Amino acid sequence: MIQKISTAISSARWAVIFSLYFLTAALTLIPYFGIQNDEALFGSGIYPPSGVIYSQAVRGRELPVMLISYLGTPKTWFYMAWFKRWGPSAYSLRLPVVLGGIGLIWLFRSLIRRAAGERAAVIGCALLATDTTFLLTNTFDWGPVALQHLTLTGGVVLLVRFHRNGSIGALAGGFFLFGLGLWDKALFLWTLGGVGVAGLVVYWTEIRRAFSPRNFAIALLAGSLGSLPLLVYNYDTDLATIRGNARLTTSKMAFKAHVLHITLNGSALFGWLSSEDPRLLGTVGKPLEPRTLLERGSVALGAASGKPRIGFLAFAVAAAVMLVPFLWNTPARRPMLFALIFLSVAWIQMAVTKDAGEGVHHTVLLWPFPHFLAAVVFDALATRIRRYGPWIAAAVVAIVCAQDALVTNNFIGETVRHRATTQWTDAIYPLSEDLKHRKPVHVFVMDWGILDSLRLLNRGRLPLHVGSDPLMTAQMTAEDRFAIRQWIASPENLFVGHTEGNEFFTGVSKRLVVAAAESGLRKDLLKTIADSTGRPMFELFRFVPAR
Repeated sequence: MIQKISTAISSARWAVIFSLYFLTAALTLIPYFGIQNDEALFGSGIYPPSGVIYSQAVRGRELPVMLISYLGTPKTWFYMAWFKRWGPSAYSLRLPVVLGGIGLIWLFRSLIRRAAGERAAVIGCALLATDTTFLLTNTFDWGPVALQHLTLTGGVVLLVRFHRNGSIGALAGGFFLFGLGLWDKALFLWTLGGVGVAGLVVYWTEIRRAFSPRNFAIALLAGSLGSLPLLVYNYDTDLATIRGNARLTTSKMAFKAHVLHITLNGSALFGWLSSEDPRLLGTVGKPLEPRTLLERGSVALGAASGKPRIGFLAFAVAAAVMLVPFLWNTPARRPMLFALIFLSVAWIQMAVTKDAGEGVHHTVLLWPFPHFLAAVVFDALATRIRRYGPWIAAAVVAIVCAQDALVTNNFIGETVRHRATTQWTDAIYPLSEDLKHRKPVHVFVMDWGILDSLRLLNRGRLPLHVGSDPLMTAQMTAEDRFAIRQWIASPENLFVGHTEGNEFFTGVSKRLVVAAAESGLRKDLLKTIADSTGRPMFELFRFVPAR
């Protein structure tokens, strides 16, 4: 007993170390990135202009329920209270997500301890905390994925507790978290389906023994309570979530498998978060020199290590899969099989869903079960090979974690030198400040990736409007032309868009200029706003009579 307690304390100490590493890396990265549009999307349920598609009146106030047909508002509700104390900023937005990532590390430790023991828990926490993809997606929550991870893992942990001691509270809590995950994002069905199939196949005897009308009713009621807002929305809209998103296809399967691979090896977000813009080689926007001791150390370590972009986690998971037959007749068989079935069922669902599985924010929903599989396998290997097994397992895990940490360091170093891509640009901060001081009558946003960020940073105080919709095609209706003439008629109306070459909706700004010329007006460029490398990212303009 004393030895077990000592081992548990030891694993907890390691979890503290891994959590501190995760926290340090996340806090280092936060200030280099502007607030991205999807990262700020939940703010449409807090500040005007409202982007909520469904709300319910509660005590005379409209309470946001659904942002889009498959995305609910639990994150909105949390930040509604959070921002009353700490207003929107890079840190106040991201710190709760980072703390959620640390919470997941500890939930994950609890899960693996119960499935495979203390040593496996140390291995799993090490693999998860040093995973570059996990760090980035649980710092910059554009998916969003942070709450998905917490509700999935927390729900499984509570159900394991129910299995151990029969706690009705744990049963209800587990299914409530599953329901909450569904409301947060209906794509939770992928991972919930994986847990359900894996549980029924691997732990059927335990599930059958625990099944009773009372337990079934508790689970159903708790799950329904957690997902109640989603259920009410679909009741009122004739199953809009299913009708709008349940489309299947087998195309792009190879590409989706590739996305899974680069998500595992940590290379997927280079060039998507951190900039690799070739224009940095020009005379404007040159790569920045590191200034602080931390920046210089990160850049130097990246250069010394060869600027690695590929971590070894994908190799570790692949090796774990291949070792499963070798470890089949060990106590690790059932947790290994559970992880394999979960990963297969969950990934196949996203792979056959149209417009899904093609981005990191989808494939990372499988987390943390790739790490679970690897941890259980390496721990079982250490036990199976009695003499040298623990040393072999420790060496493999240390190499994997060290390589992933070097990839993370290289990501930090590249970010220090090149900053962020267009959609993550830190130029959003000076743009927000400039617009706030101008106090415009109307601000028309002419491109994607701007409005939600400005709304959040200014707490809805800017008079923002979507200006791109009438100009998405060259063929405009009479109604579109009338609207544009109203917008450009007053020089007090301001327009904001990306500079040429940084546009997401290419051609929109040019069509606006042509439409203005037809009305005898010209574009008056008020200001070009650059990022911290000097790259011009945004332009602020209005329309005045042509000379």
